[in-house]
Parts: sequence; structure tokens; C-alpha cells
Amino acid sequence: MAVRILLLLIALLPASVLAIPLSPELEGKLLGLSLQEWSESEGFDANTIHSSQLPWRPVRALIPNPGVSSPPHWYRLPLSVRDTNERWHIEIDYARVERVDFRMYRGNTLIASGYDGNSLTTPMSERAKLAFNFALPFDQAGDYMVYLRVENTALLNLPLRLYREQSLHSSQRNKQLFFGLFSGFLLALFLYNLSVYLVIRERYMLFFCGFVITYLTFFWAHTGLGFRHLWPGSPEFEEQASFITSCFAMLLIILFSMSFLGITGAYRKALVFLYKGAIGITSLGVITVLLSDVHTTSNVMRVVTLLTPVFLIIAAALSQPFSSMSRFVYTLGVYALASAIVVHSLARQSVIPTNDVIAYAAHIGAISLIAIHSLAIVLRLYEQRLEQIKARKDIIAARKRSAQSEERLRKSEASLAEKDAEASAKSAFLAMMSHEIRTPLNGVLGMVELLQHTRLDSQQKRYVETISGSGENLLSLLNDVLDLSKIESGKMTLEKRPVEITALVNECLLLHSRKALDKQLTLIADLGQPQYSLVKTDEMRLRQVLNNLINNAVKFTDKGHVEVRLNWNKDTLTVTIQDTGIGISAEQQDNLFTSFTQATSTTSKYYGGTGLGLTISQRLTELLGGNIRVTSAVGEGSSFTVELPDMSPEGAYSFPDLSGKTCFIELSDPTERAFVKTMTERLGLTEVTSRYHTPLDCMIVDSLPADNNIPDNLICVVDSFWPRISQDRQCERPLRSHILLNQVVNLIQLQSTVDSTNEAYRKGTVWVAEDNIVNQKVIAGMLRHLEMECEVFSNGAQILAAFGKRPQAPDLILMDCEMPVMDGYDASREIRKLEAQNSNQSDHRRHNIPIIALTAHLGGEFEELARRAGMDGLINKPIRKHTLRDLFATWMPL
Repeated sequence: MAVRILLLLIALLPASVLAIPLSPELEGKLLGLSLQEWSESEGFDANTIHSSQLPWRPVRALIPNPGVSSPPHWYRLPLSVRDTNERWHIEIDYARVERVDFRMYRGNTLIASGYDGNSLTTPMSERAKLAFNFALPFDQAGDYMVYLRVENTALLNLPLRLYREQSLHSSQRNKQLFFGLFSGFLLALFLYNLSVYLVIRERYMLFFCGFVITYLTFFWAHTGLGFRHLWPGSPEFEEQASFITSCFAMLLIILFSMSFLGITGAYRKALVFLYKGAIGITSLGVITVLLSDVHTTSNVMRVVTLLTPVFLIIAAALSQPFSSMSRFVYTLGVYALASAIVVHSLARQSVIPTNDVIAYAAHIGAISLIAIHSLAIVLRLYEQRLEQIKARKDIIAARKRSAQSEERLRKSEASLAEKDAEASAKSAFLAMMSHEIRTPLNGVLGMVELLQHTRLDSQQKRYVETISGSGENLLSLLNDVLDLSKIESGKMTLEKRPVEITALVNECLLLHSRKALDKQLTLIADLGQPQYSLVKTDEMRLRQVLNNLINNAVKFTDKGHVEVRLNWNKDTLTVTIQDTGIGISAEQQDNLFTSFTQATSTTSKYYGGTGLGLTISQRLTELLGGNIRVTSAVGEGSSFTVELPDMSPEGAYSFPDLSGKTCFIELSDPTERAFVKTMTERLGLTEVTSRYHTPLDCMIVDSLPADNNIPDNLICVVDSFWPRISQDRQCERPLRSHILLNQVVNLIQLQSTVDSTNEAYRKGTVWVAEDNIVNQKVIAGMLRHLEMECEVFSNGAQILAAFGKRPQAPDLILMDCEMPVMDGYDASREIRKLEAQNSNQSDHRRHNIPIIALTAHLGGEFEELARRAGMDGLINKPIRKHTLRDLFATWMPL
């Protein structure tokens, strides 16, 4: 025990050293510098992310920005939690994430997981999300590790923050207000400039109006508002929306610059060349967006967004910016926008690190351009006014110089008066509109600045979406209420199909084994006699019923044991979950299956829970065609029995009779000892009272001998595997009948095996395709005893891929017929095709590698299916070592 604790502390030490204390000061801050990242390699199993040793790299920016991301990126964040009273959420403030997977571990235990994202390949059934957040269910103080796996084919940013629930609501409300003010301001500005254009009829104002509305569309596309509200049914457009709108915005700002500044002066030819080049570059960007894929478009846009601002800066410098105040002010606006675009592009492409301000450089630059350009328009009108004053002075001087020019003077005065009236009208209108626009402009700019310097920063751009439950209790309540509502409304449907009952019970038991071990409870399972490999039922609903009942048994038992028993009566399955917990009185049993009801009012306070688990279990059992009943007494524990008829069991098998063999049992737990004794009696073994009895075929103990001499006939019951002895000699808790019986049978048969010198087969390499983990261990152990090398694969696709690379490696293949991804039949056909191609033979039946089918089904039709698939033979489960020995003698003779 001390060794296991030491190893556990060593395993947890790195995470503890790197853990960030979770405190209110951390709320709302960018966490990029606290993250570590890793690019996923091909074929990586996401379920091993916490246990694998990977080359994690520290993130060097506040906002991770890998640019165009083809392989999935992993990020991890270590947290140290001392106070679990607050509900925290982790938030990704970027709408264009196609998929993000979330996992949180406490120690080696997976506490929470989930996924989210906006698909850009297929239409979604719900509105696109502007951001993604996950609840962090801190159930106790300690160190936690949060993993985020992000998949994206387009540009990727990962602004990551932590929020408490109330602050998250407040932040999102303020962001909604900001989005409304910002969009409303841009729309008002568009209408204002359009009205100015209708008055002064200047072409540059038309281009500027187009720029404003295009930029507004770019803002919606960039923040995900467009995908959510404008084009929700067009994910293929969302993938390119920001590229298209940014190209048109740059094209319009170029045309606006040409019109406002004009193409005159000593550098006219250079300006013409520059403007043509800029228009050509942006047009190339538009064509690329429309015709090319995302990666090509990203590379082209990288050039476009960097060269276009350079062209604008050079053109502004060559257009005599100091010849008038309006041109100078306008040039400052162009410089501000161009500089912001350059900074934004470099940040988007990960050339420079991203922070709160840089992330919104383009929007800040656009707002600056709008404000500065409004001032430039006022200055332009002022300059026109000065020109009018100068004209009036010239007229007066001309009147003094020549009395004969009165007619001309009158015409000039009339013209001057007309110009004055027109100019006054224009000046009055523009002055009023300019004054009216200053107030919202000041409000928006002030809001942007305030948001940048507080936790309500300007980069948080998302509307309030459905927030997942906070904590395990709330999540459980929501799921239970949803299931209950479906059942009561009659909308819950069942999907009955063949289910591996042994694997299902085993997984349910392992799910609660850690909690039982923490409470020092004995957890055992007896799968009955005979055992069946398949039943026909709804796997998800049966799993839900068993998990609810086992969870309740463990929860309400403080000492003693919890036992799961399966019994068969023809095709009716009876599952009994018995515990030694607090028990239930007869009066309390009357309301036990009522929604939101527990045994007593103090039960929920002490043990927690919603009171829905048993209600849902009863309803689901009835939907499966069965019933559930309870037998209990206060202080004597409880026994819940689920009876399910018409299960259509298949693949029945029984264990051999080992009468005449002896067994010694030495276990410290009386419950486990009684359970093991029952199992050995089921095999016909005779129990002896001494470990030195002769002959002694099997020893089942939970501690090694004092002299550390490990006999060949020993099976050790352990909490977790010991490295000192082989796995096939250990029986891991919780004790399960099918595993224990298999190990005892294999051990005794091994002791009875004739020495390998008498075996009439050669040693070689055997490939095993089997999806069940228990069966993998059993077969691998038998092959090692038979002195065979083996490789194990979990499905047909894996063994087919390995055979394609190493066709000469195996001497024989054991192929399970029913596996996920690709079954054994299809895998065998494909292997035969590869053999035919490699040997240039047209007859697929001519081959070198024997393939033997493994199946739990009995009947000649299954053997015929195996033959048609190209298999050479068939053996039925459970597999016996003498069967394998005979098989090798046939297909691998000396």
C-alpha cells in the first residue's frame, strides 16, 4: 500500500507543481501563458491523453494562435482548487471553432468531459454559437487538469478565460450591449454618409459608404454573428465569409483613397501603378476565395492582407499629404487603418503574439479611420469655405480696380451668393450631422476603452447560449428531468439489438469500483450459470438502470459489501443488486419510486441526490418489458431485483467440471472468501485447509507468502496489478465470476499440461483480433503459456492495416467475427485480397496465412460464413488451451 501511495504521489507531482491557484483574481484574465500545447499525431487515442507522456510545449502568447490548423491541437491547463463552493466555467471566446473536446481530471480520474463546435461542412440543426464554454465541476479540493482538443481547418485563435457563473452572465450581457451599440453605430454611420453623399454627390462618399457596410458585414462574419443570424444554413459560405468581406473592404478602401486624394502631382504614374497593383492584388484574393480551398485561400490572403496596406501607405505618402489639412488628416486615418490591418494580419498568422488589444486591431483601426475621416470631411468643407472667402475678396478688389466691370461683378456676386447659400446649407447640414454622430461615436470609443481595461474586455463577443449544468449534481438533475419528461410524454423510444451482457455488467461495475474502494466496501459480481455472450435489449437504457441501482447501493452503504447477481430462467434475466447499507422501512418503500422523493428528509441532506434515479429506473425497466422490486429493512441493507423477460440470450457456455482437483483459499475479507468458495464449488473443486496440502492444484490468496516464493499454482486477489507477478496470475478487484472462473480453469489446465517437449507444433507469431479487453488478456495469457509470440488488435481495421505493412509477420491469425469498425469477416476478405495481389494469384483460396475464426455462436451456418469469408477454421468461445494446442499442431506442425 505504501508503494502504491508513493507511486501515485510521484505521478501527480508535475501537475501539482504547475497548478494555477483558482482564485477570484484569475477570473476574466487571458490564460494563454498558463497553457501548454501539443499537436496531435495520427492515430492517437484521445482517451489516453492524461496517462500518456507527450512533448507538451508552453504557450508563448496570451491568446494561442496556431494559424491554419490541420492536425488537432491539444491544450492543457493545471488548476489548484481550494474552495469548491463557487461554480466556475472555462470559456473559449472564438466562434470559428469546428470542434472542441473538453476533459477534466482530478488525479487519474476523469471528472467531466464534453464537446462543442460549429460545423463548417454540414448544416447544423441549431443556431451557430458565438463562443463555447464548459462547466468545471470541482467536487472537492485538490489539483485538476483541464484538456482542450481543438479541431479547425481554417484560421484558429484560442482566447481562454475562467469565470464564475454570475460573472459569466454579467459579461455576456455587457457583450450583447456592446455588439448592439457597435452594430447600431456602424449602421447609423452608413446612413449618415449615404445622406451626405445624396447632398454633396461626391464619389468618394459612395465608396466610403460601401466600405462601412462591407466592414460591418466583415465584423459580423469575423465574430460569428453572420453565421448565427444571416446565413445559418450555409456553412460553406461561413468558411469563406471573412475572406470575401475583407477582400471587398480592402478593394473599396483603395477606390475611396483614389477618389478622395486624386491621382495628380509629380508622382501620378507611380500612383497609377500602385493603385492598379493594389486593385489587382485584392481582385486576386476575391477570385482565390471563390475558386480555391481554405488552405490555398489562407496563403493567398496572407499575401493580400500584407501587401494591400503597404500599397495604401505608399500611395498616401505620394499624394502630397501636407498640401492641405484635410489630406493630412485623411492620410493619418489611412495610416491608422493600414497599420492596424498589418498588426491584425501578423497576429492572425501567428507572426506576432496576440493580446487583448492586438486581437481587435483591425476593428480599432476601422473605428479610428471612421472618426478621423469624419474630421477630414469637416476640414474639407472648411477649406471650401476658405476658398469662397478668397473668391469674395478677389471680387471686391476687382470692383475697385475697374468700374467698367460692374456686369461681371454682378454676375460674380450672384454666383457668389449662390455658392454661399449652397455652401451654407451643406455646412449647416454637415455640422449638425457631425455633432449628432459625435455622441454615439464617443460612447462607442469610450465603451471599447473601458472594456479593454476591465474584465469586461472588448474581445468577448458572444451572445448568451445554453449553459451546461454546473457540477455533477446539477448535470445529473438536468439529465434526469429530461429523461423523466421524455418517458412521461411517451417520446422515449427503445432500440433493441444484440448486446454483450458480460461486458455491460463489467463496465457498470468498474464505473463504481473506485468509489467503493474509497469507502472500503467489497464489490462483487456473479454472472450466474450458464453464462451468455449476447442478449437482445436496449443497451443504453439497461446500462442506465444498472448504473442507477449500483450507484445507490454504493452511496447508501457505509460498510460491508455490494453484490450484483445475474440469474437465468429460460430467456428471463433477473438482476439483483444487494447491499448492507442503511436500509429502508416498509413505510418509506411505498414512496420510494415517486419523483423527487427520498426515504427521509435527511437522506438528501446527508447523501445528496435528486430523488429521480429510482423513478427513472422503474420507468425504464417497464419500457423494457420488465419490473423492479425492493426488499429491505432498516439497518439490514436493501435488495433491488430487476426482472427482464424475452432477452433472447445467445452464445451459452459453461465452465468445465474440475472434480477431483483441490483448492486452498486464504482471503482476509469474509465476503470475498465466501464468494470465491462458491465459485470453486461451481467448478467442482475441493477446498483444503493447508497451503502445503499435496496435491494442491490452485491457491487463491490476497497476500504473497512470507518467503516471497511465488508458487506456480497461485492466483492473487489485488486492488490493482502488481508488477512482481504476471497479469494472468492476478485477479483484480472487484471480483467478477467470469474472470475468476476463467483464471482458475486456465491455471489448473496449465498445471495439467504435458511438458512442451511433447508438443507437436513449431513456435511462431500469432496475431489476435479481439475487441473485448478481458478476452484479449485471456487469449494472450494462453499463448504465452504455449510459448507463442502474439500481437493483439482491437478491430479488423487495425489488423488489416498491420497486415498491409507486414504480410510475412504472422504465422497464424485468430480473428473474432464480431468487432466494431470492421468485423472479422470483412477483414478476412481484405487480407485474402492482399495475399492474392502480393502473389499475383487470381484464386483467393490459395494463401499462406491460416485465419481461424473466434465466435460465441453455435451452429453450422456460422462456420459456413467463416469459410465464405476466407477463413480456414472456427473455434467456439470460451477458448481452451488444449484447443489452441491442437490448432497449432494442425496449422503449424513441426
